Amino acid sequence: MILTSFSKDIILQFLQDMFSQEDLYDGKNDYTWSPDPELSKILIADAYTEDLETEEMRPAIVLRRGPIRWMQGSIDQRSFVDFRTGAKRFQDVLALDLTAECLSRNGLEAELLADIVFQGIQMFAGAIRKRGAFEVDSVAIGPETLIQGDSQQDLSAVPVGIRLLMQKRWQVNMDASLLEKFQNTATDPKLGRTVSVSEISKE
Repeated sequence: MILTSFSKDIILQFLQDMFSQEDLYDGKNDYTWSPDPELSKILIADAYTEDLETEEMRPAIVLRRGPIRWMQGSIDQRSFVDFRTGAKRFQDVLALDLTAECLSRNGLEAELLADIVFQGIQMFAGAIRKRGAFEVDSVAIGPETLIQGDSQQDLSAVPVGIRLLMQKRWQVNMDASLLEKFQNTATDPKLGRTVSVSEISKE
């Protein structure tokens, strides 16, 4: 699983599902999303797929990924060591920062979209966890900025920061030839001498 793209897919599909509802806020939804571009009243994508300079541009929510980092929750990230085989199991949590950029030609509309995303992510964090996220760590709205372009009207952008925690597990197996060269310093009372790991594993 590629966690970087998987984390974006979780939020992207969640936002598309949320905005596809008939009743989204105040008993209405003026921004109904549809997989049919001709019917959708809002663009929800992970890249700029429309010309943002056109005057008729629909409101949009564009998702982009920020830094991703290991949380280092345990020593060497180890969760289990099998001393008979040398296999080691590891687990850790990754923190991924995502930004849902709410875009509109109207500043108040961009703020409204950001507020809907801000509240929706927090209120339905449980649904996001069921889709594969370990935890929704934090959600924050940033200040409005203006994106200046060649058109006469600037584009308002209000970012919603989302931090997801994703759990990752993996295993590393030691080569058998390396195990045979490793000598256990303990003395086996049955044999009366120092034994190797390979001998122990044959018992």
